[in-house]
Amino acid sequence: MPGVFVPLFALSVVVAAIAEPALGQVSADRFEQMPARSIGPVGTIGRISAIDAVVSDPNVVYVGAATGGLWKSVNGGQTWRSVFDDQPVSDLATVAINQTNPEILWIGIGAGGGNNNNNNNEVPMVATVYRSLDGGETWAPGGLEGLEGVHRILLHPEDTEIAYAGVSGRTWQAEGDRGGGVYKTSDGGQTWTRVLVVDNITGVSDLVMDPSDPNRLLAAMWSNRRAPWSFESRGPGSGLFLTLDGGDSWMRLVEGDGVPSGDLGRISLDVFRGDPRVVHALVDAGEGVLLRSYNRGRTWTTVRRSPNLISPIDDPAGIVADPLAESRLFHLSSRLSVSDDGGETFRLNGGGADLRHRVLWIHPEDPRLMYGGTDRGLYLSRDRGEHWSRMGGLPVGRFTHASVDMEVPFNVYGGLERSGSWMGPAYGWEEGGARNRDWMEIGSDVGYGILADPNDPSHGYMVLGDGDLIRFDLQTGERKRIRPWAPAFTGLRLNRDAPISLDPHDAAAIYYGSQFVHKSTNRGETWQIISGDLTVNDPAERREAPRNGADTDDLTIDAGNVDGPEAEGGATITSIAPSSLDRDVIWVGTDEGDVLVTRSAGGEWQSVRNRIDRVPDSSWVAHIEPSAVRPGSALVAFDAHRTGSRESLIFSTDDYGDDWERVGRESNLEGIVHTVVQDAIVEELLFAGTDQGLYVSLNRGEDWFKWTHGLPLVPVRDLVVHPRDHDLVIATHGRGAYVLDDIRPLRELAGDLRIAQVELFLFPPPPALIRSTQVADRDGGLGLDVDIAFQRQERPAGVPLTYWLGSRNEDGDTRDDDQDRVGDAGDGQPRVTIELLDFDGQVLRTFQGPGTPGMNRVVWDLREDPPTPSGLLGQFSNAITGTDDDWVRSIEVLPGLFTVRISREGAESLRPLEVHEDPRVDVELVDRINKYQAVKSGLDLDARLRALRAAITSVYDELERVNDVLRERGLAGDMALLQAGQALGDELRQVSDFESVMEYRPGVMGLTSSYDKPTEGQRLDLIRMEEELDGLTLRIGDFLILDINLFARRVGDAGLDASFFVGPIG
Repeated sequence: MPGVFVPLFALSVVVAAIAEPALGQVSADRFEQMPARSIGPVGTIGRISAIDAVVSDPNVVYVGAATGGLWKSVNGGQTWRSVFDDQPVSDLATVAINQTNPEILWIGIGAGGGNNNNNNNEVPMVATVYRSLDGGETWAPGGLEGLEGVHRILLHPEDTEIAYAGVSGRTWQAEGDRGGGVYKTSDGGQTWTRVLVVDNITGVSDLVMDPSDPNRLLAAMWSNRRAPWSFESRGPGSGLFLTLDGGDSWMRLVEGDGVPSGDLGRISLDVFRGDPRVVHALVDAGEGVLLRSYNRGRTWTTVRRSPNLISPIDDPAGIVADPLAESRLFHLSSRLSVSDDGGETFRLNGGGADLRHRVLWIHPEDPRLMYGGTDRGLYLSRDRGEHWSRMGGLPVGRFTHASVDMEVPFNVYGGLERSGSWMGPAYGWEEGGARNRDWMEIGSDVGYGILADPNDPSHGYMVLGDGDLIRFDLQTGERKRIRPWAPAFTGLRLNRDAPISLDPHDAAAIYYGSQFVHKSTNRGETWQIISGDLTVNDPAERREAPRNGADTDDLTIDAGNVDGPEAEGGATITSIAPSSLDRDVIWVGTDEGDVLVTRSAGGEWQSVRNRIDRVPDSSWVAHIEPSAVRPGSALVAFDAHRTGSRESLIFSTDDYGDDWERVGRESNLEGIVHTVVQDAIVEELLFAGTDQGLYVSLNRGEDWFKWTHGLPLVPVRDLVVHPRDHDLVIATHGRGAYVLDDIRPLRELAGDLRIAQVELFLFPPPPALIRSTQVADRDGGLGLDVDIAFQRQERPAGVPLTYWLGSRNEDGDTRDDDQDRVGDAGDGQPRVTIELLDFDGQVLRTFQGPGTPGMNRVVWDLREDPPTPSGLLGQFSNAITGTDDDWVRSIEVLPGLFTVRISREGAESLRPLEVHEDPRVDVELVDRINKYQAVKSGLDLDARLRALRAAITSVYDELERVNDVLRERGLAGDMALLQAGQALGDELRQVSDFESVMEYRPGVMGLTSSYDKPTEGQRLDLIRMEEELDGLTLRIGDFLILDINLFARRVGDAGLDASFFVGPIG
């Protein structure tokens, strides 16, 4: 019903004149009641970098995702559970199970480093090794901290304390020892010895152990050098090294041993388990060379030379032998291929599987069973790799960008690395919310930027691989290529992640970046160039001289391939950011680290990069965020990881780039910054996405705290605040998309930090939307099987109510630095009372919320308190809530104005609340009110019915108890009383015949399934149910008052204690 009017002075607790606290007093754990929620998508999405399964029970399988953590299944992949979320790293490179004791497993961190399976230009997480002794339930660091690329771990089959680690080394370090080599521990990871090192720039590309002799290891070493603009994929340190004594000594195999001469590149190895004397090696020697050894790797013969056996440097490169068929080999590259003749010929393989098989696990005793890890998820084969089926349930999508539309509910759009462009709802109308199948793949190929048309969300724009720009139509399926043409005699240099941006002042206008800024005012039909070449484009700076004898052909530079190390960029624009305050102001950033601004809609451009200090040369501009509050103000994030720096680089200007200040301190902002977002209303509120997660600032970047609530450690690539719903969309690079619902409380807190000192403060609740749910019986999208394996976290129906609780110290003051729990008196029971009042001040709903210091959030489901039967039947109101049917128990309110009141120990805070109709419902108000009244009457009847049944059940139970006592006592006079009690039970069953009432209950309770006025049949059901219930109540009441009451007196006279419900109930 309509809500009550509340004077403005009573809206909330008055914030007293308290000195503004330092942000350090508002700790990150004060927001644990506001968790972000995972919304997917899952399925054929996400890079799988590591697989291992228990040989004796292959249903137990562990899967590592590059930047997506470690997942465990105990049912062969039907369902999955993350087992590594509590750790400070997520970049899984390898997992190794001790097959003698499968509870022991090791993992290596650093899939982003240079190795056979994952060699790209991502930000590599600082590596280490972790060890679990209980099947992944708990973990302990296993050493090698500070390195990068622990992508091979070999376990001694008999001694659980011995392990070997193959380390590729610090990828981007320019000088000095990068730490690559083979390491050994003999004490379970407490200490490690570097048992093989070649030189400063050489690390391990592969490492294998002879299964019949654990002291015999073969290491493939790889010399490579990466710089911001080049990659050297071969060098003199590359080669094969053999140890026979567990790493104490090594011999390098040379040309006389059958190894190709010259500078070599990546080498992959595999030991044939059926006969460990047979070993295969795939060598990059300028062309692909397949080698075979028949004496455990001591000498080699060449099987085949072919350019087709060499992989592009950002693709996997691997050779895997069928464990029971020596002549059957699998080649892992951009496509999976198989040889049935020992490598003489290969054919494409893997029907049903996706591209880029990065890891392949074959059961050593039953090679029909295979798990394959690709750039688009995990696959299963049960016929030796001839056919594959995808395995769902792993939310490890690697978003590159995200955007939203203005639908209700709004949709999240995103490009996913190697997995296309996708769209899915932030929440759903169905029972239980949206499903994974509600995600739709809009474009295949590599997904980057994607934007919905602001006036028509069925249309939009997306950037695919190589900077291709597509306009899409979701209704017709049309995909139109609208990439601008190059001007005469000039080629376009395109970043593969070419930036696009909507014009905030013209819905038909879009911007696109090459080395020029392109603008279209007709949705991409025609374009004009509004800038000159904004890049320096100095080949001498971008192309470094070859090192270590690598051929110049290996220094490939492909403009803007941000996913492959052979393509580190090439004088291209990486960010275009038009101002929402001034249509003439546009900011631009480049992969050379330049920042430019125009104040004349492109007429003139000014470079301001030389006014920004302490940014390493060759940094990329990752993101530019013009202020929506202050003209001339902007934030710029730089990515300097290609220079070897891990600094968090954010700078701000308030004067169009004339002056800049560093934002944030290294102590509380960690990782390479991919994006920074400033709130469009309160400029003090900032969000930053780094390779270490999500960070939040409440004072314009002076201080930051890490947001871990509901969000695991995972790189965050993009952030979007929905302009209408004020939800924060978090696009992660390894765990799909997350939504932090309603960030307005953070906005208000950032606007006035004194709120953190108040004892009780209720934030203004957002407008509530009544949601009519529909039955979830559709199929499509990513499929029902994935919905079973993965349950996305849905927004609860209703309205979030957010409040702040200050802590109390011994003096009674409220300070946020007191860590004691408030409001539960030590018994764990919350003592914050929440009430919802209608327009007349009547309390419609009362419940309790948590009493935790800091930010708290509960959800009101827009329903009133369940009706309580009048009279003595009311005592059974608690007993009737646990009945075994699904009918609702309380009525949903009508749209209107309400008041929220929260209180705790004398403190009180009130706020108005608006409840709006479901936008899909078109019902006249008078019909809506008629339905409300009918539903309310029906729920009252149902409450009476259920209470009456509960009362009768209590009488039955008491009769049975008394009869049991009489039987056990066995006195002569008890037999007559026992017979009377049994007869009463039979009579009560006849009197309390509920069938006549239950006949009409489904029709009455079905009133709740629509908002329109009741039908004639529903009104008749309501009348007849009331008549039948009144009659039944009268009959039962008479029986209780007369017969049961008399029996109760007789029982008391016999010296027995009894408690019968005897009414009245009318």
